[in-house]
Amino acid sequence: MNEGRSRETERSGGPSDGHAVCSGAPAMHAIAFGTKRALHGFLRITRKALASQGLTAARYDLMTLLLVEQPTVRWGMPKRQSDLWRALGVTPGVVSRMLRGLEERGMVRRERPRERYEDRRQRHVSLTELGRACLCKVRRWMKRGLARIVLHAICFGKHDDVDAQFEHMDTLESYLRVLREHFGDRASLYYPWGHPDD
Repeated sequence: MNEGRSRETERSGGPSDGHAVCSGAPAMHAIAFGTKRALHGFLRITRKALASQGLTAARYDLMTLLLVEQPTVRWGMPKRQSDLWRALGVTPGVVSRMLRGLEERGMVRRERPRERYEDRRQRHVSLTELGRACLCKVRRWMKRGLARIVLHAICFGKHDDVDAQFEHMDTLESYLRVLREHFGDRASLYYPWGHPDD
């Protein structure tokens, strides 16, 4: 009897218990898999540059908020912890842990507001000179290296054509923005393309 069942399994290509129905369905959507692999690729090539300054990708984003003015963060004002976690789209606890680690490395400082009208429960966050120097070193590499990689990858041999750069970058960013909105991503941190018109 077992021998007969074995022959039946061979003929059907697998056990006849209903699993054959899903065997022909794709296990992963090509775009989802490609996006995931691209993310891993970006993390892999940036990890060494970030680690050389004691940073991670998440810490780099947070410190960028402290260095660069963002349209969604109060311009020209000290950054509050609440500004940071909202702009990064993460929980207050995540930002608190990151800041604690950066403080221990001497890269950021947190202070209570000095003005009487300000909420004393808030903490103002700023970069130290060490933090600014470390971040600027990494930013120089990021700006050159990542822009070159992206343009070579998406412009199909026309990476020196300014119009092609704009068209392809605009298309790709539009697709990514829609995907992020679909998944409820609330992060508002913005990185420029590096395009002359940006």
